[in-house]
Amino acid sequence: MPNDKDFAIIVGINDYQELPTLSGPIADANTFKEWLLSPDGGDMPEDNCKLVDAGKNPFIPTQDLVDEKLNEIIAGGGKYRRLYFFFAGHGIGLDWNSNGLCLPGWTSSFRNKSLSSKAYLDYTVGSDNFKEVFFFLDCCRDRLINAIALPPTLGLPRPRGQGVKSLVLFASDFEELSGEAPDEDMASTVRGYFSQALVAGLKGAAADQYGNITATKLVSFTQQKTAELAKAAQQTQTVTPEFYGPGITMDQLIIRQGVAPKLTSVTFNFPTGGRILFSDSDLQPIFNKTFAPGDSEGPLDLDKGLYELLDQDTRRSFMFKIDGTQNAASYEF
Repeated sequence: MPNDKDFAIIVGINDYQELPTLSGPIADANTFKEWLLSPDGGDMPEDNCKLVDAGKNPFIPTQDLVDEKLNEIIAGGGKYRRLYFFFAGHGIGLDWNSNGLCLPGWTSSFRNKSLSSKAYLDYTVGSDNFKEVFFFLDCCRDRLINAIALPPTLGLPRPRGQGVKSLVLFASDFEELSGEAPDEDMASTVRGYFSQALVAGLKGAAADQYGNITATKLVSFTQQKTAELAKAAQQTQTVTPEFYGPGITMDQLIIRQGVAPKLTSVTFNFPTGGRILFSDSDLQPIFNKTFAPGDSEGPLDLDKGLYELLDQDTRRSFMFKIDGTQNAASYEF
């Protein structure tokens, strides 16, 4: 059954009048939309998923285009389950809990042409149309003086919703940059570190032992995976969450229920052979075999976790981690 009480505003901007051109945001926006529409993902009807068009000639979107999409949802006046607000592009750090989401017309002269993440969060929560509001913001947060981000141009019909749960994930810490790099699974496509980690987590890499994706698990996985992707490029990036949930903890906020953790197909090659013991993180043996030089084993479908290969004659060992994001992997021991 589709989640017809869920809605989304998705913005990805590559091209700016003055700021450097980015490679990842539009791909990130489309990938997030694909997850939202997938029956195994957000399971959302396509009409509920509002992707804001972005382009270079003319430079769009403007704030009006974003607000028109938001108004299409709010004007319905219903009581909905959830709103996703996804933004990928350039950003400005305004405060520890607020970002300016730069529009294409942003320049050093017109430095107020950005959307206030806090004002849009306050508006969507305050509309009282949604029980849950999620903001996922893949943009930089380096501070810029004399810049004021814009609130929605829509009027607020109701006071702040009581009991509305909200989760904001900033791609980086305040005054920190966000990066992008070729996708791990599709090197020809560049995507943000944060967006790669976020979508991988939503697809199941952040699922707990029961297959549920809680806010706690999603935040933890996205932080860890983003940091790993940034470190591989000799950069630092720290995902920062902001949670508001009256009467509940992040452990109790379930973003996706019953998602089977993603398995990785792993093959092992043994150039020198030996008596090999392969164990999981609980020290439970997966195989204990003698291999001739040049033998291989697998593919084996492995859940995320730590694993160890041990040569029982030489006591040589090798530990590796499966993080739940790869389809396949190969190791030589």
